[in-house]
Amino acid sequence: MAMVTLQIARHSSVLFQTSDILELSLDPVNTSGLEYFAQEARSASLKLIYTPELVDIFEGSLRQLKCGFHCLTASVYDGGDCLIHGVIAADALSVSYISPTARTVEINVLDFLGLILTLADDRKHILPEGTVDPVKTACAVITGILAPIHAEPEDAPYTNADVRALVASLGAINWQHAWLYYDYNKWLPFNHYRIEILNAEPLLMGDEDYTLDVTRFGYLLEDGGAFLVFMQHLQVPQHGDVFGGELYEWYRLRKWRLDGSRVTLVREIDLQKTPGQPPLQIPPYPDLATNLFSVGDYWIEGYRAKYSGPGALVDVPVVGGEYSSRELLGELLRVSNAVLCVEDYSFQIRNRPNPAQTGLDMPLLRISDPLQASLADHGLALPEITPLAIASTYAIASVNRHYKSLFSRLRWALRISLHTSMPELTGISPYEILWRIIVFDAYAAFPFSVAYDPNTGSVEIEALVDDTRVTPAQ
Repeated sequence: MAMVTLQIARHSSVLFQTSDILELSLDPVNTSGLEYFAQEARSASLKLIYTPELVDIFEGSLRQLKCGFHCLTASVYDGGDCLIHGVIAADALSVSYISPTARTVEINVLDFLGLILTLADDRKHILPEGTVDPVKTACAVITGILAPIHAEPEDAPYTNADVRALVASLGAINWQHAWLYYDYNKWLPFNHYRIEILNAEPLLMGDEDYTLDVTRFGYLLEDGGAFLVFMQHLQVPQHGDVFGGELYEWYRLRKWRLDGSRVTLVREIDLQKTPGQPPLQIPPYPDLATNLFSVGDYWIEGYRAKYSGPGALVDVPVVGGEYSSRELLGELLRVSNAVLCVEDYSFQIRNRPNPAQTGLDMPLLRISDPLQASLADHGLALPEITPLAIASTYAIASVNRHYKSLFSRLRWALRISLHTSMPELTGISPYEILWRIIVFDAYAAFPFSVAYDPNTGSVEIEALVDDTRVTPAQ
């Protein structure tokens, strides 16, 4: 078993490190708690000898407090695996005397999710009227919590400057790109019917009579992917001299990747030639189709691209206004069936494992002889979203209907006990199990809680059993 180490750092510079840990307890990593949606903050409790170095950090010249937290990061490592990254609240220390000259200190480390939830108290986020991408907007809400710029509420217990100073002291935390870890295709609660996914009319150039006017708009299959393409090539002679005169020339190309109802720009070209310049080097005109049959159905109406089929939550109508940052963040994650994770110093918004649309790309963990296993009703209430900022009753109804369909497959919880010495766990960090499918006996199960005790090597897993999934072939 690897050695467990506590590291305390400020601005990424290590202030203290020790493996002399007298006692250690860790909360499990959960994607669900008492309720399906209830992702909870974690904490770790450590007891150490209260050395002069620690006294200096918490009470002496190195002591720095902002927003009720010490300005430092506490990390617990099991060899090369990080068990928790977090912060230490000002009141999260307990000192005991074991002799007239020796003391111990018990430190409670709160993970970064707990920090976000704490700092989000009394904070507001302003949503503009219109539509939002829930996952990207969740990143914006986190930015408003960890790097606030709007005026503090009158009753705010700390200032924006204090929040920014605290977060800066924690090191190079990256939350702005947390949405990149989310796969929209793993959560498709909508069934779109004849929706417009793109209007190319604003891309049309000019309204004159051109001697050459080639405009194409349609679909293209290329390199195993589906794309939407707009191209326009225009020429007009200088002074209207058609014979031998210098030409004005324009070329425009836009290429979007299609992903269900999502359209992502992947290529953009704008070229222009004026008299006296060499001719433009124009690539061959694309051969485009007006209809495409893929995950859904695509077609063209004029310069508008239309789609029918399953859809992701990309543009969800919201009611503009000021909302509690904490409550809004919760709604955005729930409607996306997502969880907020931290890997080292990187925040990640990840898909909650979903048997209906997840699994083919999740690695398997086959368990043949666990220390203990039991099967029982999971006891989780059917997840249902009550709207806060989301204005679309269709969106809420679609998501709730999708959750109901999902929960009809998840009736049982598999509780299983393992040990890190077991061959099945060779090369696997205990918390990686959360993102694998457990295959045991005749069951395929999706973990939602993993508890690990580095002192004993025990691993306790709770997983939701998919009633409709047969055990994958050996």
